[in-house]
Amino acid sequence: MNLPKLTLISSVALLASACASTYEPIPFDRTAAGVKSIAVMDDALPEKPTVYMAATVGSNLGLLGALVDGSVQSSRQKKMLEIFDGQGVDAENVLEQRLMANLKEKGYDVSMMDTGERDNRKLLKGYDGMGNGTDALLDVVSGGYGYVSAGLKKPWRPSAHFKVRMIDPQTGDILMENYIAYNPLGFTGQEAKVGAITITPDPVYAFTKMEDMEADPEKTTAGIVAALESVADTMATLVD
Repeated sequence: MNLPKLTLISSVALLASACASTYEPIPFDRTAAGVKSIAVMDDALPEKPTVYMAATVGSNLGLLGALVDGSVQSSRQKKMLEIFDGQGVDAENVLEQRLMANLKEKGYDVSMMDTGERDNRKLLKGYDGMGNGTDALLDVVSGGYGYVSAGLKKPWRPSAHFKVRMIDPQTGDILMENYIAYNPLGFTGQEAKVGAITITPDPVYAFTKMEDMEADPEKTTAGIVAALESVADTMATLVD
C-alpha cells in the first residue's frame, strides 16, 4: 500500500498562532503493549463536511465584513452539502472500513464498538467498563473534514483533522496518541499542532473555484474520500 508523504509540523506553525501550544504525541510500542485485539470506537466524524476559507475579503472590514463573510460562507456550505448529499457517500463508513482493513492487515483482531453519539467532537474523557474483552480501544474523532482555501483566488483542496488515541481498557493507560492533519490549513479552532502528523493533499483534487466543484461533484466527493482513506492509512501505521 502506498502511503502519502508524512512530515512533522515545524515550530513555525507554533509562532503563527498565539493560541497554539506544544503537542507531545505518545508513540506506540507494539512489543511492550502486547495488543492483539482492537475495538474501534464509532461516531468519529461530524455528520456533514464543511467548506472554509482561511483569509476572507471581509476579515479586515469589521462588523460589515463579518456579515458579508457569513452570508458567503452560508452559501458555500449549502453548495457543499448539495454536492456531498447528491453523491450519497457515507464518510463515517469510508473511514471505518479503511481503518479496520488496515489494522487487520497488520495482524490485529478488529471490531467496532458502538459508543452512541458523541456530545462533541472530542476524545472520550473516560473508558471505564468499555473493554468487552478486547486488548485495546482505538478512540478516533474528527474536528472536521471537507474543503478549505487559503484565501481569495487560492485553490480549494480537501482537508481533514483527527485526534486518535489507543487505550488499555484494563488499566486506563494511554498506549498511543496523536493528531493527524490532512492538509493542515484546516478549520477554525482545529489548527494542526507542533509534533502532529501532516499529510500533503493530493494535487489531483484541487479546484480553482467553488463552481468547479459544483461542475464535477463526483471528483469533489472523491477528494474527501481520498482524504479520509489517507488518514485511515496513517492511523494504522501509528500502531504497527
